[in-house]
Amino acid sequence: MIVPYQLESGEVGPPVLSGALHAERMSLSPGGCYAFLTSFERKTPLVHAWGLLTQGDDLLNVPLDAHSTAIALDPSGRYLAAGLEDGKILTWKVSGSSPADCQSIRAALEKNAAAAAARAGEKRIVPITDTEPLLTAKPDTVLAVMPFDVVGGERRFGDTVTELISAHLINRKLKIPLSSIETEKMIGEIRAQNVGLADARLAAQLGSRLKVPKVLMGSVILLDSTLLVSAKIVDVDRIAPDGARQIQCTNCKPEDLVDMVKSFGPMIAE
Repeated sequence: MIVPYQLESGEVGPPVLSGALHAERMSLSPGGCYAFLTSFERKTPLVHAWGLLTQGDDLLNVPLDAHSTAIALDPSGRYLAAGLEDGKILTWKVSGSSPADCQSIRAALEKNAAAAAARAGEKRIVPITDTEPLLTAKPDTVLAVMPFDVVGGERRFGDTVTELISAHLINRKLKIPLSSIETEKMIGEIRAQNVGLADARLAAQLGSRLKVPKVLMGSVILLDSTLLVSAKIVDVDRIAPDGARQIQCTNCKPEDLVDMVKSFGPMIAE
């Protein structure tokens, strides 16, 4: 393990794991991007160029004729020398380890890290079901739309989704028999007369009263920064769904429901 220290502050940096390697002598490059060290493993003396910015990064190793007694990198980071027990002094010309090189490497790593963080935090709207529309819009198609339920948020978010989807359907020339307020009032009357009515049966009862063959119902779920909008079309005669669609938005806020519905609308009717 290689443990870097900041000389000015004495602050300890994150340790760099070196596996089974046991370093004997070490010299740090200017800027601290690389360590040049010697080791003696399995009776083989080696000199290593070790990257300190990633874990376990043994970039290069060169066999030596004997144990090392010293190793040093010049202040420019361009020349390396090692002294051996047999009296030899070996020198190498080094590239990529100058202070300017190290600064460039750190800047590139920081830029990549910032880009990765931005990607991780960016808004992503993704369908999590089939995207084929549940309904093919025709001029004479009539579809009742129930107010979308809300889980984990305010009622107004469900109202927003209901109105946006209704607008999408109307733009596709579908006929919606009642406004959302009138529909909600009728649903209240049905619930009062049929306590504990299941969702599909509630939709079927609404469809029967309005004399429409199909009813759209759905929900909006808000979980921290994740939003989920679900919808299904219930066949009134069969009292069963014709199909369901879902779309999810990660790293999102309730205000992003508008963008979600833009992508979700065509999954319901086109």
